[in-house]
Amino acid sequence: MAVSLVLPNLTADPGNGLVGAQSVLINIGAIALLLYSLWQKDKEVMGVAIAVVLLGMAKGVGYDLFKVHGVSLVISVFSLGVLAAVASVVLSRWQQRNQMTGATG
Repeated sequence: MAVSLVLPNLTADPGNGLVGAQSVLINIGAIALLLYSLWQKDKEVMGVAIAVVLLGMAKGVGYDLFKVHGVSLVISVFSLGVLAAVASVVLSRWQQRNQMTGATG
């Protein structure tokens, strides 16, 4: 019963949902790359991860906030917040690791 009340609102505009899903997938990919680069201590993957983070932020702020509406917007902005939080933790640990080892990058 509850699903039938919510589902029509989610599928009212399929294009809107797909645009929101793109942002979520970009942000999940960026989170995965950030965590992988920290785990493997790989500078090149970290560079790619930062590029994907910037892409996700640009799409989330530059497009989704102005074109997407409803539940898709809420989910997109929430995933953007999760991405920012994970990026903050990973980059701070990356910096601490480099300071302890004396490395520059």
